[in-house]
Amino acid sequence: DLEPSEEPAVVQDLPQPILVFWDLDNKLLPRYVSLASAVTTLEDFLHARPQVVQLYASYKSVRIREEQDYHLLESALAGAWSQNLKDSMKSFPELFPYGARIQLSQEAAEVPSSASVTITPMQSQAADCLLTRDLLRMVVPTSSDASCGTVCIISDDSDFGKVILNAHQCGWKVAVASRPNSWTLRSRSDVWIDWAELAEKMASQDAAGGPGYTLEVLESLRANVDISAHAIANDDTRIRRDMKRDMKRDASSRRNFRRKSR
Repeated sequence: DLEPSEEPAVVQDLPQPILVFWDLDNKLLPRYVSLASAVTTLEDFLHARPQVVQLYASYKSVRIREEQDYHLLESALAGAWSQNLKDSMKSFPELFPYGARIQLSQEAAEVPSSASVTITPMQSQAADCLLTRDLLRMVVPTSSDASCGTVCIISDDSDFGKVILNAHQCGWKVAVASRPNSWTLRSRSDVWIDWAELAEKMASQDAAGGPGYTLEVLESLRANVDISAHAIANDDTRIRRDMKRDMKRDASSRRNFRRKSR
């Protein structure tokens, strides 16, 4: 059986606030689509406007080596993109040895929202570690009357399966946008969104996408980043079991595809 045992619910009224965590290394923003337009599309799918949108990528994902250009960031940030920011990206390894965070705001929107793009050095899993840390910091209750909302994770990475369990334990709902065969994330989410459908809708949206984001600050990340949360996810027995299951199902799907293609 290649289908999850329990299908996530259809999107209805998700509890707010809605916090979006986007793994850009795994799910690139469609080419020439601005972040403002992408957030508008997400609002259509989630039936509510995200309060916070945080994107995470390694330096190699935002840099196109052959052209020495940064089309992903330039398209995503649109009006917030500047020559100074481009110059900073060109000197990224020297200026930001531990990574950088681009803080954005959208004050002109009907409902103001914030966004950020976190860029890490090219070490393996660095962006995932920061995404995990930031997500857990936001969902862990800081007081007895803290309200719980919805976390939306955009990724296929099975490593985030443990993070979904942690969010549920803190009382949050979880929506996931991924490929159909990302069984671990799909089966553990409360709401599942087909990434292909979401990306297609993003690409078809008006490039302007409403009021754009403006650059608030470009800050350097510190060296003392706690990545233990992501390490725990990798060591979790259930995650290893689910990852092995996903690998077997992917291999089975490829074999079935080859047979049908003959």
